[in-house]
Amino acid sequence: MVQRSGFFRFLAMVVSVLVSSALLVAVSAPSATALTWYSKECVGFGGCNAKGLGNAGYEGVYTRSHWGMYGGHNCTNYTAYRLIRNGVDASYLNGQGMAYQWGSVAASRGVAVDRSPRVGDIAWFSVGAIGGVGHVAYVEAVSGGRVLVSEDNYGGDFDWRYYNIGDVTGFIHFGGGATPPPPPPPPPPADRDGDGVPDSGDRCPDSAGPASNQGCPVPSPGRVGLWRYVSGEGDHLSLTWGTPDSYRFEGPLGLLYSVPVAGTRALFECRVGWDHFT
Repeated sequence: MVQRSGFFRFLAMVVSVLVSSALLVAVSAPSATALTWYSKECVGFGGCNAKGLGNAGYEGVYTRSHWGMYGGHNCTNYTAYRLIRNGVDASYLNGQGMAYQWGSVAASRGVAVDRSPRVGDIAWFSVGAIGGVGHVAYVEAVSGGRVLVSEDNYGGDFDWRYYNIGDVTGFIHFGGGATPPPPPPPPPPADRDGDGVPDSGDRCPDSAGPASNQGCPVPSPGRVGLWRYVSGEGDHLSLTWGTPDSYRFEGPLGLLYSVPVAGTRALFECRVGWDHFT
């Protein structure tokens, strides 16, 4: 009986060790421990903006709920916002606030989920891949075997970081615009006389003329333009040709006859104080 009792005690001890080992394996089973964690490229809206890594305007609305996700810093709320901004309607995710649900729910709606990332996709992590309740992030770039994502984190902050493609459970191809719509084109340059030559380069901004004549009217045969210039010292000079050194163009004065015309006389040079016409 003593030997039998000892045997059962030994058996119980072996079983206890095996159970403890099994529990240890169960706790460490999620592969999140194998996920490669790269240093974050930036943290916080301000910190990321300073590096040119934006959030598509999310910082102004992150406290609101998008598609019923929890407002504030939250990965699903951020990705929902980005999808909405890209014109994607996946509002059926309302009520699927846990990131691990996204991949299977999207697939059930016919959305492709695979291991081939594209810009604009949602990187989806299962519980086994990253722990917690899973994770989702917005793919900003694909480089070699990694993806650069922007993400928000429940109880944490907004950031940009890299993940190995092999560490991501799947990439959800919701579609829509991969980037926010481009801003409207800038207004055309000012052109007061409407001759197609911008005022900034038009020597006659109030008189239409071709670009070949710097925006000034082309004189009719027998006429030449008379131009006014001013120096840095305030001296004025009017000529029918070129821009003299140290002077800048000020404006047109009109047209002169270059051939004899009845009732006119030749003008060679006229000086009035510092101003002179040639």
